Amino acid sequence: MSAAAEPPQIQDSDGVSVHPDALGLPEWTWPYFRAEGPYLYIPLPAEDPEHGRTRVSDAAAAAAAAAAAAAAAGDAARSGATGGSPAGLGPLLRPCASAESTAAAAASSSSSSSSKCRHLLHDLLLQRGGVELLLQFVSACKQHLLVVCTAGPALCGHRGVVHGGFTAALADNSLGLLSHLLLPKAATKALFVKYLRPFAAGSTVLLDACVAAASPSACTIRATLLGPAPPALKGCFAPQQQQQPLQQQPPLQQQQQQQQQQQQQQQLSGLHTLPPRAEGLWVIAVVTGEMVDVSKLWKDVL
Repeated sequence: MSAAAEPPQIQDSDGVSVHPDALGLPEWTWPYFRAEGPYLYIPLPAEDPEHGRTRVSDAAAAAAAAAAAAAAAGDAARSGATGGSPAGLGPLLRPCASAESTAAAAASSSSSSSSKCRHLLHDLLLQRGGVELLLQFVSACKQHLLVVCTAGPALCGHRGVVHGGFTAALADNSLGLLSHLLLPKAATKALFVKYLRPFAAGSTVLLDACVAAASPSACTIRATLLGPAPPALKGCFAPQQQQQPLQQQPPLQQQQQQQQQQQQQQQLSGLHTLPPRAEGLWVIAVVTGEMVDVSKLWKDVL
């Protein structure tokens, strides 16, 4: 049995060290912090005082769920006689119940929105059954990103598992975050997601992303999504092999960057090969994204 992994070096934006236990970071993710130097923790708030929103409380969520169940039952009773909405689809065909007032939360919040990182997944932090945990870490070299996420049961149409759209959204937003550290204004040009396994709702997954190639106007990022294999599904799939070291990528066409890229490849060659997976983990998806700078192309709307 391998020795226990050392806790990763993590710092906040003020340079203060943060222990992984304080963030709820699972120990199985520690070996993936493999770049030199400390990783920057990029918080994503569970409230949005700027727009008067906060995470829905348990009481409000329970009341909304009860109202939705009652509405669905009413739709089921009426659908046969009146041709109304299909049974069980009532909550999807009418506006959602409003959340509790958040004026007090907005007034009491002292955190600066400028120091936070928001993206598409931020709204899922405000949703009951959405994202329960979202931790983002960038290496000091800005070539490696780790995102740890606990996904709730309301993120996929497949009951009990998470697949498809949420996996793509998590990958796209994560690759976008890393590319924004390299390009003035980054946008996704192409995203390829190969789905290999589902993961159980309520489990914690890790997205590991590395820069494969970069120029002043574009970059290619490759990522792997890993997580625990659900016991009920583990026997349905063939065992996965451990990752083999990747072939070194060919240099970019820009000759002026060849020397710099070779130095980066020597320094970061270890990032492209994942650590051996612990027992019980499997690869959920592999992702390749092409990101481009749109600061000139979109200058009239940015």
